[in-house]
Amino acid sequence: MLSQSPRRLQHSTRALREQSFQQDLNESKGPRTMQPRLISAALIPLTIAPFAAGSLNPVMDAALCATIIIHSHIGFESIIIDYVPIKRLPKTRALFWWGLRAATLGVAVGLYEFETNDVGLTEAVKRIWTA
Repeated sequence: MLSQSPRRLQHSTRALREQSFQQDLNESKGPRTMQPRLISAALIPLTIAPFAAGSLNPVMDAALCATIIIHSHIGFESIIIDYVPIKRLPKTRALFWWGLRAATLGVAVGLYEFETNDVGLTEAVKRIWTA
């Protein structure tokens, strides 16, 4: 026989879910949630500054490329966390993690090559914009 009535069991299950949700909410207020916001906020001046100042600085270009790479990596990481559950699909999750790492490394190497051996990101955008 059940020791609790179905109504009481339903109530305790709801309470556990709410407690778990509140715990997740409290854990998400740490520095890990500030990092994506800071990176996103840094993209605004880094995107506008090279064109507003009129000079194309390689250091500014490198900072813009690094910020874009980090911002993209964090965004795709969030997609993997949200849509590939580790409890149900542990091997698929690992595959996606390694795919994300490989793609991030590939983009970083490609942007580095573009910055050092070609015109650079801001100059390319400037040329495309005025074409």
